Amino acid sequence: MMRPMTVKDPRGNPCGSRSATARDHVEKALWRMMSFYDTPLADLDAAIEADPQWALPHAMKAGFLLSLTEPSLCAEAATHWQAAHERVGQGTLREQVHVGALQQVLSGRWADAARTWDTWLIDHPRDALALQWAHLWDLYRGDATALRQRPARALPEWDESDPLFPHVLALHAFGLEECHLHAQAEDTARRALQMEPGSPWAIHAVAHVMEMQGRFDEGSAWLRLHQAAWTQGNGFSVHLYWHKALFRLEALDTAGALRLVDAHLHASSLEVTLQRIDASSLLWRLHLLGLDVQALARALVNRWGEGTCPPQPGHYAFNDVHWV
Repeated sequence: MMRPMTVKDPRGNPCGSRSATARDHVEKALWRMMSFYDTPLADLDAAIEADPQWALPHAMKAGFLLSLTEPSLCAEAATHWQAAHERVGQGTLREQVHVGALQQVLSGRWADAARTWDTWLIDHPRDALALQWAHLWDLYRGDATALRQRPARALPEWDESDPLFPHVLALHAFGLEECHLHAQAEDTARRALQMEPGSPWAIHAVAHVMEMQGRFDEGSAWLRLHQAAWTQGNGFSVHLYWHKALFRLEALDTAGALRLVDAHLHASSLEVTLQRIDASSLLWRLHLLGLDVQALARALVNRWGEGTCPPQPGHYAFNDVHWV
């Protein structure tokens, strides 16, 4: 039986902890998850220490690890999910929803998880965690319509004074771009950056627009202009270096693209599958342009297989790459 709770988070969502310290750590972790500045794990460990019986920080650890789509992290994510599941009966309905959606993710039912979060967001549009997670799994499934519609539906209920507002706006900008609404996407992303100059989703959305509109020199300049915001300590950095390399390729500057591979997308420096996918797709493009990238590709394949879970056949929707 759930305990009655009157505590709210900064956006008015029900919160299952009466520890202000634990809530502050969870809020910091949520900011990290939406801004990609460092990982949220240390903040979540601090929240657990402050309130060991609170389900949400355990669920957030599970969700963060699952969001990396790294097979070798699934067992660890399941352990954290189990800890959340054991505590969720003492929490709130919100926490039950998140734990339930993450169970669907763990079992491979990604579309069902997105629907679970979407249903919750209809009545709780200011649940930033649900917005963030639904957006990521929409991205992984290639659901461009949901990428646009869900943030658009939520935004009218948000307050511009909320420090997370620019990051939600940036999610919307990316969804607009994926639905080919390029002018709206760029305007929305630039608005987000006026409020938060380091929002990587917003920087990323404008880079996509410029790529789609053939503004390749401008795209290179755009990423260079904002480079200080995304190169250090940000989980988006490898992917934005990938975009930078794409702009080089559009100018047929293959030497410049190879320099970026050596500096930022080489097998030896990549940590997770998402980064290796970027490297794979870039090497494939270089191969199509006639370059010998066999040694680089072999190094990537060898590094890819070093984990506890070797790569399985599959497809990824957004980088135009497949592996078998």
